[in-house]
Amino acid sequence: MTSTVHKVAGRRRYFWALVRYSPWCFCLGVFLSLGYFGFPLVAGLILREFFNALTGDADVRFGIRMLVILFVITRLAIQVAEQGYAASYAWFEGKLKTLVRGNLFNGLLQGVVVHISHGTGEIVNRLDDDIDGAVAPVTTFLALIGHALAAVFALYVLLSVNPYITLLAFVPMVAIVLLANGLGRRIQSYRQENRERTGRVTGFLGDLFGAVQAVKVANTEAHTVLHFDRLNEARRRAVIRDRLFNRLLASMNSTTISLATGVILILAAELMRERSFTVGDFALFASYIALGEITVLAFADRLGFLLAALKRADVSIERLRELLPGAAQEALVRSGPVYLHGDFPPVPFVTKKSIHYLRRLRVEGLSYRYTETGQGIDDIDLHLEAGTVTVITGRIGSGKTTLLDVLLGYLPADAGEIYWNGECVADAASFLVHPRCAYTPQVPRLFSDSLRDNILMGLPEDRVDLEAAIRKSVMEDDLESLEDGLNTSIGPRGVKLSGGQVMRTAAARALVREAELMVFDDLSSALDVETERVLWDRIFEQTEMPLTFRNVGTYLVVSHRRTVLRRADNIIVLKDGQIYAEGKLVVLLENCDEMQRLWHGELGP
Repeated sequence: MTSTVHKVAGRRRYFWALVRYSPWCFCLGVFLSLGYFGFPLVAGLILREFFNALTGDADVRFGIRMLVILFVITRLAIQVAEQGYAASYAWFEGKLKTLVRGNLFNGLLQGVVVHISHGTGEIVNRLDDDIDGAVAPVTTFLALIGHALAAVFALYVLLSVNPYITLLAFVPMVAIVLLANGLGRRIQSYRQENRERTGRVTGFLGDLFGAVQAVKVANTEAHTVLHFDRLNEARRRAVIRDRLFNRLLASMNSTTISLATGVILILAAELMRERSFTVGDFALFASYIALGEITVLAFADRLGFLLAALKRADVSIERLRELLPGAAQEALVRSGPVYLHGDFPPVPFVTKKSIHYLRRLRVEGLSYRYTETGQGIDDIDLHLEAGTVTVITGRIGSGKTTLLDVLLGYLPADAGEIYWNGECVADAASFLVHPRCAYTPQVPRLFSDSLRDNILMGLPEDRVDLEAAIRKSVMEDDLESLEDGLNTSIGPRGVKLSGGQVMRTAAARALVREAELMVFDDLSSALDVETERVLWDRIFEQTEMPLTFRNVGTYLVVSHRRTVLRRADNIIVLKDGQIYAEGKLVVLLENCDEMQRLWHGELGP
């Protein structure tokens, strides 16, 4: 019982935050909805007066000519209100979706461990369909306010004409509300299964597009297609159950309303025979019944839809929260700017100042263990002086990449401290960024955009030395072979580039930032011997300059390549997640058996 109360309270705060995010837009939508739902009621009153004037069954206040003019004016007002309401509704809905999507995306960028449990295709699916479901109750409520006021007005008018017939309108309303509440759990369960099955299909597709080469090499095309068919079949059944149930629910709603409408019309015809019901009254009832969007009966249908949307929203909100472990659902609706028109704000450029300079970096007792395997790193100590090259090496699975991920804050450390110039770094993920640090991962991610944009990543070109970054990454010859040079669109994940070009593009992305600490993870693994030699010569050429020249870099490199090891001021040998040996190459080759095996190419686990 207590959990249910907390859940309802949390949901209320969530939806109220969406309303408060753009109150003027919400109020405008409500105001225009009053016109959208209200002006047709006015047209019904005019029709009543018009037919009463034609038959003479009742006294009228206006002549037929004036009634025709008023009817035309009302119809024009209906068109204006309808277009304005549709525009404001779409704007408000788009704004809310953008807010939630932006907060979720921002959370994904900060929560770097999310990708471990969710594939990219599944995340994209939730960013699309589940966000629709998460804001649907608010936009439905916006329409329901205007509809409710219009329904109250319509009810008042109809009661004043004939209370007996009007009271029948409440029967389907009560039935629909009870029906929607009674079937709430089933609505949730079917929607949950639908979203999960759909997520598995989209997640598999996302993984498949990134593993086409692996599938071909393993010759498992037939098995892959068979697995995809199975996922699709499971999704098909879940979607059919969800949609069929919702269609049946909607059909029951509309059928109940239609039966009530038929009874009302039959009773109205009987009263007309007794002359206690005028032709104008019948025209009024008929017009209100025909206007399915504004009648009391249609309001019952919309109310039932809102109740069902609330149940489906619970599923969508929970699925979105799963992407942000530990975050409250209010994090999804945290107030912030959205950009639906005009130019996007410029990417902030932080100019390197003395507070960003690195003199020494010290790491003490850094530890991390993966919960699934128990592997990781344990009690790592590092010491980097400005202008030096430190190389981390070791066999496959020794913890090299894990060490970088924990050091840079991409994985939460179980223990240990990081000190920048003697000051403890509280949050490495937000501290070790440009202009303090730049990182090139082992598997760099490129985007379906131009080569220039993939290197700059939003940095203003006039504030950085793009030409120098291209030279250091040995990309000048590649630009000549590309059709549009730096403006060449490289396709999704850089498919138009070779493996070596992808790595060097990622290197240029890091080098253009001229950070104090440059971190490279196995940068030269996809390069030929000569390109690798030139690349490291150009990258390390500034380490020989005086430290007073602030473009001097400090380098932390994961590599087993001899070219890099020979240039290292200090080499750290990892084994089973711990530092096995440390020192100069000459000393390690003489005294360290693990370094000797690595030097001779024994890289297996």
